[in-house]
Amino acid sequence: MFFHERVDMHNRFYRCAVIDIGANSVRMNIYDINTESREYSIAASARNMLGLAALVSGGKITERGTEMLMQTLAGFREKAKDYGCRRVMAFATAGLRSVSNGIAIADRIRSELGIEISVITGEKEARYDFAAMLGRFGDAIANRGVVLDMGGGSTEMIAFENKEIKALYSMKIGSLALYRNYVRQKKSPPFPTRAESWSIIRYTRMVIGSKKEFRGFGGTAYLTGGTARTIAKLHKAVFGGAGTTDGYSFPAADMPILKKSMIADMKNGGRLLSAIAGDRLNSIMPGLIAYTEIFAFLGVDTIVSCGSGVRDGFLLEFIDENFTKKSPVS
Repeated sequence: MFFHERVDMHNRFYRCAVIDIGANSVRMNIYDINTESREYSIAASARNMLGLAALVSGGKITERGTEMLMQTLAGFREKAKDYGCRRVMAFATAGLRSVSNGIAIADRIRSELGIEISVITGEKEARYDFAAMLGRFGDAIANRGVVLDMGGGSTEMIAFENKEIKALYSMKIGSLALYRNYVRQKKSPPFPTRAESWSIIRYTRMVIGSKKEFRGFGGTAYLTGGTARTIAKLHKAVFGGAGTTDGYSFPAADMPILKKSMIADMKNGGRLLSAIAGDRLNSIMPGLIAYTEIFAFLGVDTIVSCGSGVRDGFLLEFIDENFTKKSPVS
């Protein structure tokens, strides 16, 4: 079948698809891998802001949420087939691992769609994030810092020094989950009130407060994920920054100022937030509020937004396992 062909070491180029099932979005990248140089590029991509974290009831993804996910994945599979992918692989993060029926849904994806899928742990996700950051920046990465990936249902935090992991933690702080748990639903615009914002702050402080190994770790914070990209776009708009969000950097001291600017924008109807956040409008302020607290706790001095992330880390592992001098595996 097209989605699980044996790797051919004699073919210089290999095309495959990687699907990331998160709590906020479901994304697919189609990659072209040079099997000799082990370099890769993105041939195409697709996403659906499904918002699985908001489709949970009683600790389970609802039947409606499950069907929406299955339809999304079926569409992605067809796109991968149209692009000539020889393999389609999927992994799920907090979108499935945080619910009691996540494994059952993964089994259904395998049996009905024939897609390889694994539900990865928070630690595995964090290691993928770190590998992606090393792959993106190489020797240019700071000697000391923290990699952060805030998704819809969790945030992965990796402290490193001299390219080695010193501590990692997957915490239940997700932008969409914060919105769902602390912001009154079905109001327009969907921004947190002052009281709701303080609830988000207190929860974030409670979750990170016990992690003494991260307190004041300092250095540079490398951010990946949709919340990070949106924060970078907001910073560019407020402070007049230039360039793309991949590699965009700014002082951590700007975050409280940015937060105050966005609170002022909320009071005026959220015109800037609406223009920039788009389909993340519900979750961006909870995410920004939580990130501001996390940066203060870490004591970082610089923030860098990065376009590489967990999907790249997953792909790098696939490349390491298949395109080496070892015998190819299926």
